[in-house]
Amino acid sequence: MGTLISFGAQTQSQPLDKVGNLEPWVQLIATDTLAVTFLTGGAAKGTVFWRQGENEEWRTAAPETKDGLVVANGTIQRSFIKGFDPVKPIYIKPVSEPIKSFGAYNVSFSGAKEGKEVKIKAPMSRDGRIVLGVICDLHNQLPRLLPTLKAVGDDLSLCVLNGDICDAPNSTADLINYLATPMAALSKNGLITLAVRGNHECRGAAARDIPDYLARPNDRYYGALTLGCARIVFLDTGEDKPKDHSEYSGLIDFDAYLQEEAEWLKKEVESAEWQTATWRVVFMHIPPRESPEEHSYPVTENGARIFAPCLVGKGVDLAISGHEHKESFLNEEEAKKYNLDFPVLIGGGGSSFKTADLAQRLEIAPGELYLPKENWRETKKVDQKQTSSSQNNQKSNDIWSKINDIWQIIEKNRQKQ
Repeated sequence: MGTLISFGAQTQSQPLDKVGNLEPWVQLIATDTLAVTFLTGGAAKGTVFWRQGENEEWRTAAPETKDGLVVANGTIQRSFIKGFDPVKPIYIKPVSEPIKSFGAYNVSFSGAKEGKEVKIKAPMSRDGRIVLGVICDLHNQLPRLLPTLKAVGDDLSLCVLNGDICDAPNSTADLINYLATPMAALSKNGLITLAVRGNHECRGAAARDIPDYLARPNDRYYGALTLGCARIVFLDTGEDKPKDHSEYSGLIDFDAYLQEEAEWLKKEVESAEWQTATWRVVFMHIPPRESPEEHSYPVTENGARIFAPCLVGKGVDLAISGHEHKESFLNEEEAKKYNLDFPVLIGGGGSSFKTADLAQRLEIAPGELYLPKENWRETKKVDQKQTSSSQNNQKSNDIWSKINDIWQIIEKNRQKQ
């Protein structure tokens, strides 16, 4: 992939008078499933065609259905691509058929309109390597998204939006500008999105409308998928303050929801997919600890803390969080304080967001898990599931100490298995 394409005029919402004003956005929501969403200027039936070679015949993606009805007669169009080859690029073309009239026994359409064809990069290379850019806590600062990702490489094929990308959406325009637009810009640059809900996306008058724009596995904000040798779990950690806090006006109650999610997670970490994966990576917006002072509230049982016991002793290789607006690692001493046995990387963001940093690059290959920004590398012989580590004498003592802390935890994990 070449230079990333800028947002241009898409940083402001525009009248959607035809297909293609806001290009489709592509999300990875299951091991074999991509969700493709696009907007139309009026009531329509949307169709997505796809293929994996420029000379192949176009195939029709499965339309979104609810209770036996194809979702139509609105402006949000969604289809699902299943059974794709993850080592080949995917070509996508949206088509809209505007609806002139919707009768009980006859629906009439005006002429079909084709959107621009979009080429999505293969999620995985032929040697099994996947390269993810991870970004969190953008808080509506869209002009910083693409330059920040570019700083960690032009060879990304996936982008994990690890929560608080959209800051308390109050309107449909907010959802288009700060949620749909960044995902469409990523897809325009050939990147697939994997989206995690943050606590700020739980706020605002339009928060309950997010599923219209954000496809979700099994209509949930959490799930798991396998990509190559990696099992990837993405969790919804809910809010960061008690439900009776004045900010929520009595309109949240995550207790039962988080317990239901925890029960799902307990089953996931016992599944064959988890057990047989070479690498196990968990994304959760709020880290599994009490946050620093600027984000500190008397919440010891937020989603992350509820989920942590479900993950201990289950071979987690790495957890990646955000929320704190300050990039850091959870070292071994802190991990012990919270009864954790896996390393946690916490991303930066918020008002301190800078173009040249704060996104993370994560490479996963059959024998290697690599965070080049931290020069942290864990290797494993795939056939025997053994861990070895190599030293980099050029690193500063401070960074080297952090890496050693993480390696000690990883090696202890391996010895238990």
